[in-house]
Amino acid sequence: MQIKVTFRNSEPRDEIKQHAEEKIEKIKKFMQSPVQVGFVLSSGYYCVDNLPIKLIEPYLDLYKKDDISGYSNIAIGVDIRSTLNFDNCRAIIEKLKTHGYEVKLLFITADKQIVLQRYQETRNAHPLTMMKNVKSKTSKKSISLEESVDLEFSLLEPLRRIADIVIDTTNTNVHELRQQIFSLFSIGNKESQHKLLLRIISFGFSKGIPTDVDLLLDVRFLPNPHFDINLRPLTGMDKPVKEFLESKKATVVFWERLSSLMDFLVPEYTKEGKSYLTIGVGCTGGRHRSVMIAEKIKEHFEAKGYRCIVEHRDIYLPHV
Repeated sequence: MQIKVTFRNSEPRDEIKQHAEEKIEKIKKFMQSPVQVGFVLSSGYYCVDNLPIKLIEPYLDLYKKDDISGYSNIAIGVDIRSTLNFDNCRAIIEKLKTHGYEVKLLFITADKQIVLQRYQETRNAHPLTMMKNVKSKTSKKSISLEESVDLEFSLLEPLRRIADIVIDTTNTNVHELRQQIFSLFSIGNKESQHKLLLRIISFGFSKGIPTDVDLLLDVRFLPNPHFDINLRPLTGMDKPVKEFLESKKATVVFWERLSSLMDFLVPEYTKEGKSYLTIGVGCTGGRHRSVMIAEKIKEHFEAKGYRCIVEHRDIYLPHV
């Protein structure tokens, strides 16, 4: 698990509480790796790794007092070894809010089998396999990798329940995750940007529904380019497929109504304080219709100044 802390303290210290614009953002992940800390370091944050949760508040007090390194943004990484009880996280977050901090919790997860596969590929030992206080709770002298991952999922569930944002990295590579983290946390001229980040995922229902979507759109009712032998090998990003779909009345009517609905919903989500919205768009195979609509949503909101990420999960997978 990693915790990202960002805050600005450019105002006089006696005015910090009144005009606090500090932000704490906790990043949870199941693989013990410095990759995400490295990403936020590249984004302009002062990074501290493996800080026990109970030391976050004392550390921030010290940071403000001594103006450490002159940074105005901080990223703090916290490993699961720092505590086996995350139930008190909500109380800690609420306390920080009362001190003027704006708190956001980002929970990064993946399917259990993918987590196991990542550990096996990197040949890293799971931290819980080496903790004596974990072993003592079982009849065994040690616990297996699979048991460790199961226990980690269970221990971190309190964080998932209170998370503001959940990202499932099951089908995400390190470069795509880097892009998402940069989009969420990069320091720049954000005055001209909307706070809400839109993540649009195209997928095929035949390959399973994404687990981390806020809005789910089923576009299987649209005419299917798969049945046109000339369009079948193409994707929804290719011009002939776009022209085929956009020439159909069902697509035209659907897009008019969808864009109108989204133009209403997205600003309302922003007003509600949501900073990250994931939209899933599914068709049968995830190659044509869902890809085309996902791209249209991205283009539509980028033109309005929103930050957008599009992922075509199944675009190159064989059609079943």
